[in-house]
Amino acid sequence: MNNKIAFTLSEVLITLSILGVVAAISIPQKYQRYTEKTTVVKVKKIFNALSEAFNIAEIENGPVYTWDKSSATSVFNIIKPYLQIKKDCGLYDNSCFSSSIKNLNNGTLGLNITDTTRYKILLKDGSSLSIWSAGNYICRSMTTRCIVLFFDINGPSKPNKAGVDIFSMYITPKAGISTSNSLNFLSDSPISDYINQCKYKGTSNLNGLVCIYWLFYKNNMDYLHRDISSEFQILLQNLRNNY
Repeated sequence: MNNKIAFTLSEVLITLSILGVVAAISIPQKYQRYTEKTTVVKVKKIFNALSEAFNIAEIENGPVYTWDKSSATSVFNIIKPYLQIKKDCGLYDNSCFSSSIKNLNNGTLGLNITDTTRYKILLKDGSSLSIWSAGNYICRSMTTRCIVLFFDINGPSKPNKAGVDIFSMYITPKAGISTSNSLNFLSDSPISDYINQCKYKGTSNLNGLVCIYWLFYKNNMDYLHRDISSEFQILLQNLRNNY
């Protein structure tokens, strides 16, 4: 009657070891998913802010296709009053972005989004914005990529990686800027080009830049973990058909 049941030291150590292994596996996965959900929210928030700025600019200055798009500076001057700007880096100051930007393959991004043809600013929410314009002559085509916006959701801070914290938005004269509840997709470029720019273990040096389309409509970042090519093609084709 006085015997007491207890665990031996070895049993306790074994149990703790098992719990440690389970924690080591599950906690990083849960944290990664939490980080990805947070990124989705941040991207949509920035997207909505940019959409609102362009929409108000169109109301007060006319449709995008009537704007002076001779340079990134001319585009910036039109939308400047509608942005919450913390720092104006202009064309030559690159401090609004990191000096080392990678693609989704961890290689150097095959596009310099901070060169002197792009207007750079740091917004009050901590995100960075880079503006590029194809110019008035090229922008005569209603379906060309007329204005391109690149944004980093946390500014110069790491990881500075396309598809992770850096994304792009294309603006065409016909589709204009996206609204707060839709991301327009209309371009003369083949859809296959875009698929290769958001592909799990892809080889394109631009990989990751257009993952915003998947993130926006699927509300996840599954392209970091698996091949989404076939689903992404259907999504982009449906978006194009709507415009």
